[in-house]
Amino acid sequence: MDPVVLGAPDRARRSGRSSRFSWFMLVVAINLVLWTGVIALIVRAT
Repeated sequence: MDPVVLGAPDRARRSGRSSRFSWFMLVVAINLVLWTGVIALIVRAT
């Protein structure tokens, strides 16, 4: 098998994983912001 042919799916898989990882990081960042707001409200309420 040609190494370029073997490398193409792996490269596509890696780029797909990185985009999924960036989405995951975005969701985590939004969750952190939301939870900080919720915790701040709870602290202010008590």
